[in-house]
Amino acid sequence: MKRIAVLEFIGCQDYLETTSNAIADLPVGLPVGLPVGLPVGLSAGLAIASSQNRNDQAENQELLREGDAMLLAVAMEWIQSHGAEVHCCRHPALNMPSNNKALLKGDSKLLDKIQWHFIRPGEQYLNEWLRVAQMCGRALVIAPEIDNALLNATRFLRSHGVDLVNASDEFITTASDKWLTALQWQEHSIRQPTTKLLCRSLLQDSAVINVMDSECTAWVVKPRDGVGGIGVRRFSRFSDSVSWARRFTGDFNRLLLQQWMPGRTASIALVFLEDGSTKFSPVRDQFLTESKSSIGDIQWTELGYLGSGKPWPYEHQKVAESFARAAISAIPGNLRGWIGLDFLCDGSPTDINSYIAIEVNPRLTSSYCFGESESTF
Repeated sequence: MKRIAVLEFIGCQDYLETTSNAIADLPVGLPVGLPVGLPVGLSAGLAIASSQNRNDQAENQELLREGDAMLLAVAMEWIQSHGAEVHCCRHPALNMPSNNKALLKGDSKLLDKIQWHFIRPGEQYLNEWLRVAQMCGRALVIAPEIDNALLNATRFLRSHGVDLVNASDEFITTASDKWLTALQWQEHSIRQPTTKLLCRSLLQDSAVINVMDSECTAWVVKPRDGVGGIGVRRFSRFSDSVSWARRFTGDFNRLLLQQWMPGRTASIALVFLEDGSTKFSPVRDQFLTESKSSIGDIQWTELGYLGSGKPWPYEHQKVAESFARAAISAIPGNLRGWIGLDFLCDGSPTDINSYIAIEVNPRLTSSYCFGESESTF
C-alpha cells in the first residue's frame, strides 16, 4: 500500500492563543502582513498584528478551516482513488478537523482512516514532519508563503531526501515573492499592473509621486509575501498610499505598490504531474470583500478574499489556460504539483491580450476543494 504524508502548516501551530498575546503590545494601525519580528511558528506571519477593526482570532480560525478543508480533500483523493495510507500531523492544542459531509462526499469515516501524528511537547513541527515523511514514499506540503513558511519547509524536507509533490525550491523562492515575480513577468513580457517596491527613496521623491498621481486613479499596497488578501489596501491616489506608508517605520522593502486595474478577477490552477504532463483546474471568478478604513485624513479600502464562483465556459477556459501556462512558465524552476494563478480580464475572455497576471500561488489553494480536476498527484 502507498503511504503519503500530507503536511498542513496551520493545523500544526498553537497560534490561537499566542496570536492575541503577541498582538497586544503592538502599535495600532500596523500594516497587516508586515513582519514585525514575532517568533517563528506564529502561523508563519499569519498571526502578526493587523489593523484596527480586524478580528485576528476569527481570521486565524478561518485560515484553520481552509487548511483543514484542503487537507481533507487531498486525503479523500488519495484514500478513495489510490487506496493510499495517508499520514497527517496535528498540534495537540487544536481540535481535530470537522467531518464536513459535503466535502467528504459521504465518507463519514475519513478522519478515522487518516493516520494522525501529534506534535510532541517541545518538538519543532518540522522535525515531526520529517519523521512522518520518512515513513512514507512521498509528501505534500500545504503552507503559506508568508515569512517563507512554505520554502523553509520544502528546503528542510528535501535536504533530508524527502520526495515532495511540490514545485522546486527555486520556483517557490520567486513565486512566493510578488516583487521577484513581477520582475520575471516584466522580463518575459507578461502583462501585469505597474508594480513598484515601496522603499524610502520612493517615499521621498515628490516628482515621481506627482507623476504617478496623474497616471491612474487608484493604487494598492500589499505585502510581498501575502496570502488570502491579507494586508491588501487600495488608495484612491498614489500620494495617499505614500502618506499612509510614511506613518510607519520598519522594513518598507517588504511592501509593494501596485496599480489598481479594473477587470474581472479570476483564478486558475495548473497541475504538473510527475510524468511531465499538465492538467488544469477550471477557471473561476474570484469575489473580494471591501471595507473602508482611515487614519487621520488618509482613507483606504481594505480588500480580502471572499470566495469563488462557477467555472468559466469551455471556450474561455482554453484561452485562460494558455495565458496561465505562459505566466507560470516565466518563473524559473521545476514545476510539480498544484500551482495557482490569480489574474484579471479587462476585455473579452476569448482574447488573450485581455488577461493581466496578478500573482502566483506556488502551492495547493482552496480551489482544490471543489474537486473538479482529475487526480492531482
